[in-house]
Amino acid sequence: MGANEIGRASPVFRRLLSGSATLWVMRNSVAPVLLLLALMAIFTGCSRTVTGGFEDSPDKKYRLYGRVYGALGKAFLDKTRKTVRLSVVTNNAVETVLFTREFRVTGSDVGLNWTWDKDANVTVAIFDYGPRVSEEDALKAGS
Repeated sequence: MGANEIGRASPVFRRLLSGSATLWVMRNSVAPVLLLLALMAIFTGCSRTVTGGFEDSPDKKYRLYGRVYGALGKAFLDKTRKTVRLSVVTNNAVETVLFTREFRVTGSDVGLNWTWDKDANVTVAIFDYGPRVSEEDALKAGS
């Protein structure tokens, strides 16, 4: 390929023909790798533990969902701020949200217990057995 033909070629093709192709490829492939590494560093530890469940009312008309969201990047058993979310929905093909409430608590192994009475009233208890003590360990100890 003559000098005139190289001059009319695209800038990328000119770089390839000029012998600096290896440097160009290395320079243009380092940026995506650095971006990927930066994103991995940012999002490392950005996960959290979520516990919970649900239970239907005795007449099966309502369902209570309870969830405890642990702190981001921390062990659930660490004494940290957690979010407790309670939702009551209709128990049919299309669940309609009747009630949602969030509570911020500080604790270790924060848990939930709930009981429905015969009139579809629900009582919810939010509890914690203490720093680094799981519910299982507390029950073994007789709490």
